[in-house]
Amino acid sequence: MKFRLKEDWYVEDFFDKVKIYDAGQIFTPTEDGRYLMKGLNGSEIYLNYENMLYAKGISKDGLPGEPLFEAINEQEIELIVEEVKDDEIEDVKKWRIQLDVNTTQSKLKEIQKFIQENIPDML
Repeated sequence: MKFRLKEDWYVEDFFDKVKIYDAGQIFTPTEDGRYLMKGLNGSEIYLNYENMLYAKGISKDGLPGEPLFEAINEQEIELIVEEVKDDEIEDVKKWRIQLDVNTTQSKLKEIQKFIQENIPDML
């Protein structure tokens, strides 16, 4: 079961609040069924299914607030499929390609460099 973060997630870092996840972030279980949360300075927390299901934020008065996550069903994920007619297959249009990955920022820069060096030849 996957979970979606309902609101931006902030943590306290000395005098500042730092956002660590954006609302809508999808959390997928690892092979052992736990969910990995990465915090500041490389800290990691693993939550099980029950923790995810019942995790609550903290309200302004310091009491338990609303649930942090909502369970999502695989069938709930929206797929947009567009049929391309044969006579339009070679038409040049503006397209968006989006790639969601879990990686480090340095690896992300390597991916960006690879794409910039290799993809223009295909366009």
